[in-house]
Amino acid sequence: MVAETISLQTGRKLDSRPRSRKASRGYLNLGIDGAAFAALLAVAFSGLVLWLGYPEGTGLRGTRLEMEVLMLSSRAWIDLHQWAGVAFAALMTIHLALHYKWVLGVSGRLLGRRLS
Repeated sequence: MVAETISLQTGRKLDSRPRSRKASRGYLNLGIDGAAFAALLAVAFSGLVLWLGYPEGTGLRGTRLEMEVLMLSSRAWIDLHQWAGVAFAALMTIHLALHYKWVLGVSGRLLGRRLS
């Protein structure tokens, strides 16, 4: 006889088995997509700060002038913008690799042939 654990709050059976591969992959997708979205927000926000806070023609880009916007120098904002962009590109590459079968299926339907 297998002992079952029932939740007192919901009345449903609690499962102590490890999560399935599909559930684990779902959590992986969620983590990758969440990190990619955070990187995208960092690129967008830092780009906005660079565009509005350090406009062209002010002489601030490429100089040693110590002007700061939101407690970061222009060099720090540029570094943040570039590295967030690299992270976003890497995470999107992983995202596409995780959804490779879906990409092939949709591309095949759009092109009218089966891709493999």
